[in-house]
Amino acid sequence: MEVMFNNTVTLQIVYMLPPDPERIAYIGQKCAEKGLTNIASEDYMEDVYITLEGGVNGHKYRQYNDSHKYSYVTDVLPPSLPIPNELKKRLRHLLVTVYDEHEHFGFDSDFYSPKETGLLKKVIIRTHFTTPEPLIYYMTEENEALAMTIDKEPQRIRGNMKNVSPEEFASIRDWIKLNYNALMSHWNEPDSVNLCCSLEPFEPNKQSQTT
Repeated sequence: MEVMFNNTVTLQIVYMLPPDPERIAYIGQKCAEKGLTNIASEDYMEDVYITLEGGVNGHKYRQYNDSHKYSYVTDVLPPSLPIPNELKKRLRHLLVTVYDEHEHFGFDSDFYSPKETGLLKKVIIRTHFTTPEPLIYYMTEENEALAMTIDKEPQRIRGNMKNVSPEEFASIRDWIKLNYNALMSHWNEPDSVNLCCSLEPFEPNKQSQTT
């Protein structure tokens, strides 16, 4: 969509539609039940689109904070010119990435603790339902993660490395390689029970003997 702001028009992509009356009533009811003034959700009750602008920063995990805008319906219009394919692709990639990050605690997430994986922190395994490519999240802090590809040579595609040592990062890659077949099978055909039975924990001593 074309979005007008401060006399400048930019091309953005819609992330969330303005709330309908039922949504506003629901939010108000929940806040009333808890005796709260709904300050945090006021943005979601106004007649605005939430739109995304820019592109994916491969070095960051949380794309939403840097890319989202609140756009009043009077400032949002259909594109007046043809959209170049590369720009369209970039905006759609941003949209998928933000959806992915917001939904990483969603319905298709399988959570594994350090006790189960042998790694230092929690792992969240996703499926093709909500990720455009096979990946896992390695949760480095509350609501922050390394997004790692499920590959025979796993790569970090997003996430801050400041809380991850080189040794820890190597163990993540080794764990993914060790469980590549099980992770790919689950991504293609989700089966949490089969995944649980198939995953092997990372054992540093054993791994060093086999490399």
